[in-house]
Amino acid sequence: MPGEDVAAAIDEAFRYRGDVSVETTDGRVLEGFLYNRDARPRHGSPYLELLVRADGSEVRVPYAQVAAVHLSGKDMADGRIYAAWKRNRDVVAILNPRFKGGAS
Repeated sequence: MPGEDVAAAIDEAFRYRGDVSVETTDGRVLEGFLYNRDARPRHGSPYLELLVRADGSEVRVPYAQVAAVHLSGKDMADGRIYAAWKRNRDVVAILNPRFKGGAS
C-alpha cells in the first residue's frame, strides 16, 4: 500500500468533486472525475475509480500504482455551479449503474 500521503491525497481528491489528474507509477497521467475509491476493500487491494475526461471511459487504478494526485479542475459542487456538478453526477450514474449517488 502507498504511503499515507498518497491515500490522503486520494481522499481529498474524492471530496473535491471536480476534475483531478492522477499520475501513475508507470508515467501515465489520467485526468477526469474521481467518482469512487476504496481504501479498505473486502477483497484485493485499495483502488480508485476515475471517469476519464478525454473519452468517458472508466478506469480502476490500484493505490499502489498512484504516484500523485492533483486537483486540476473546478470543484463542481462549490455552490456557484451546483447544477453542473449535479449533471456530472448524473452522467456518472448513467455510465456506471453501481454508482450509489444516482440520478435524481
